[in-house]
Amino acid sequence: MDSDPEEDLEEIQCEAAAKQAWIEEATKAKIAVAQERIKKKQKAKEEEAQKAEEEEAWKVADAWKAKEDRVAKDKASEESQKRQLKVSCHRSCFSLVGTDIVCRC
Repeated sequence: MDSDPEEDLEEIQCEAAAKQAWIEEATKAKIAVAQERIKKKQKAKEEEAQKAEEEEAWKVADAWKAKEDRVAKDKASEESQKRQLKVSCHRSCFSLVGTDIVCRC
């Protein structure tokens, strides 16, 4: 039984076309998976960048708060020192009562 060369050629072409279609579908599937991975990685990078920005903002806010607290503490300390000095001065003035020295507090 000899086979017809034209039929053989047609069968080979049909098999090649089927293989080509399978290869194209497999390639499309691989590309889709790769694109999805890229999207996930990009999203993860964006989320990480957002988190880093938020952390930096919190650090800046904490630094400002610490600075404000220091300023308030320094101001309170300065006010306390002024009050103590004034009290000390007034005590000294009371000891000057009956002298010619005038208190200028």
